[in-house]
Amino acid sequence: MADGGLTLDMTERVNPPAGLWFVAVLAWIVGAAQVLSGVGLLFSDVGANVWLAALDFFVGGIAIMTGFTLLTGDRLGRTLAAIVFVIVLAGAVLNLLSIGPGFSWGSSIAGAVLSVVGLVLLFSRRSNEFFR
Repeated sequence: MADGGLTLDMTERVNPPAGLWFVAVLAWIVGAAQVLSGVGLLFSDVGANVWLAALDFFVGGIAIMTGFTLLTGDRLGRTLAAIVFVIVLAGAVLNLLSIGPGFSWGSSIAGAVLSVVGLVLLFSRRSNEFFR
């Protein structure tokens, strides 16, 4: 055994359910929406928006990376995805309450809706089975 006695049995690998693929894509979309929200905040005329923009960029980047970890079946990826969706939801609500009409409204509403859908699918019965 040239590999030191280690063998990998790929026949036991379970493919992620379709809903989980959808959640991974939602994570990527939510991440992109957060990044776009950050861009919009950078170009607004309110001074404190630089910090909100930085937060949007950070959370958006984490959401995009988390989308990739979901498909591995790793529970840490699922936990990170749930945390990211909750943070995005909270950030969207804060943006809606503090910014007013403009570019951030659309991306905040989209981020909130996609986060709720992502959380529902992330904890569906088939997703629960995949992460066991």
